[in-house]
Amino acid sequence: LYYRRLALPFGCIALAILALPLGLQIPRRQGPGRGPAVIFGIGTLGFYFVSGRLFEALALSGRIPVPLAAWLPSLLLTLLGLALLVRRQHA
Repeated sequence: LYYRRLALPFGCIALAILALPLGLQIPRRQGPGRGPAVIFGIGTLGFYFVSGRLFEALALSGRIPVPLAAWLPSLLLTLLGLALLVRRQHA
């Protein structure tokens, strides 16, 4: 997909936006350590790639537009990151 080539670099930005509020939430010297954060990060990355393939399959079958399928995983992670950041600022 041509649009995926354009959208993939923005996935890095989306993951960084999501990582910002998550990194701010984790205490440095308390709790179970960094293990859960690493597991959550790997799970988020897996979600990004699996959702990308799912939306690609939906686009190839004609169920959703191709540009939407390419940009939706990055958009979802960006919105989630921004929502967590806003929630953190209001808490």
